[in-house]
Amino acid sequence: MTASTRSHAEQKEGALGILAGGGSLPIEIATHVRDRIGRPVHVVALDGEADADFTGLPHTRVNWGQIGRMVRTLRQHGCTRLVLAGTVRRPNLRTLRPD
Repeated sequence: MTASTRSHAEQKEGALGILAGGGSLPIEIATHVRDRIGRPVHVVALDGEADADFTGLPHTRVNWGQIGRMVRTLRQHGCTRLVLAGTVRRPNLRTLRPD
């Protein structure tokens, strides 16, 4: 489905936000949604977790403690839905840098 054939309701939904952990699943979801469904995406990649190469996709890298930045980034890019994808480890509380 191309952007021109999407219904009015689909066009109003906005971008899909992807909170990315490790592995290939986040990039597979992002490219599928962008290329096959025609919906814009924005990847929020977790530092120390997300190991895929997001070159060519709109993305932002954040620390686990930057919850405010995650939310602001998703809103700025018009994300109306969020999917969490990929592997994550329990964060070390000593290394968190809350915003």
